[in-house]
Amino acid sequence: MENTAEALDLEQINSQISHIRSNMAKASNDTPSEAIKFANPEKDGCLPLLPRFTPYVEQIKKQFNKKISIDDVWFAMNQKMFRDIKRNLIKSISHSDIISYLEVCLSNNLDPLCGDTIATYYDAKNNVLKAQILLQGYYVIYANNTNSDGFEFTISDNIVKKEVQINRWEFNQQLGRNEKKTITVIKEVPARVECRIYRKDTSHPAVGYAFPSDMGTTGAWTEHPEQMMCNRAFTRAMRVAYSIRGDFEDDVPEITGSPINPAMQMNIESQKIYDVLNDALDKCHCTHDMKLLIDSARNEINHLPEEFRTRFVKKANELNELFKKQAANEQMSPSDNEKEQNSGNAPANDYENATGSNAEQAMKSA
Repeated sequence: MENTAEALDLEQINSQISHIRSNMAKASNDTPSEAIKFANPEKDGCLPLLPRFTPYVEQIKKQFNKKISIDDVWFAMNQKMFRDIKRNLIKSISHSDIISYLEVCLSNNLDPLCGDTIATYYDAKNNVLKAQILLQGYYVIYANNTNSDGFEFTISDNIVKKEVQINRWEFNQQLGRNEKKTITVIKEVPARVECRIYRKDTSHPAVGYAFPSDMGTTGAWTEHPEQMMCNRAFTRAMRVAYSIRGDFEDDVPEITGSPINPAMQMNIESQKIYDVLNDALDKCHCTHDMKLLIDSARNEINHLPEEFRTRFVKKANELNELFKKQAANEQMSPSDNEKEQNSGNAPANDYENATGSNAEQAMKSA
């Protein structure tokens, strides 16, 4: 048994588990935890917080006075950045795209956790993530600049007729329910909208234009085309006046961000603890070894998530059956072995009595 104790080294196993828990728990608000460093994009919807991202996240936390932990800041940002991207594609996003987005947030003083100031646009064809400043973000930039000195719009008197598609709900008497129908209507819109933005430190205003050809065919464009043309002219003038960084291929300032999911469910700690217990299980050479291991780590096993606990118990039961057969072959005579097989009832083993029922009951109650 001394060799068994040395092979298992129960004290070392318990020490490893304690070390895992302390490392996971000791991260402060300003220190990334192990969980966020090893996040699984497909499972958690979050990229791991790599060392190259950390300085940007720390600066965002400081610049926008976030009272939450750096883990929560990074996870919330991921929920904003990847809201329209399938989880299995997140890991393929270029790190340079992520850094570019973070730099746009910081250089324009736009809070990435504020849903109406900045968002991301995902180009699925080229697998590229682009920063997109929203309409409210432009207003924030304008208001925060001490050189801002007013802006004005000039709307052309010339009217242009533009066809747009509008969705309407109509009641279908035959089916007895409302149905959505798309109808084409003619909208009268100005031939041009001009926006001039003035700055105290420049002698000439920055000018932005919007034309009927800029109009979209869905959303707010169909209901409020004049307002949307003003919005577009304003954002174009803002880029000139304040040298705003960002990608603007899909310039749709009416887009709003999605709500932040504050919870982050991760199994990094459980996975590490399971790996330690699984390695220890591989070092067991008999049922008695397994009993020592499970008695020592019973609490850790019963608190594992069901996925890991089921895998551990299944493997332990398979090893236990193997150990019983090996012991029977070594200790029983051929006649005794035949008699035992004919009886069809194997004696209860120590592992099942001591641990199996407890682990199974813990799995059912979890």
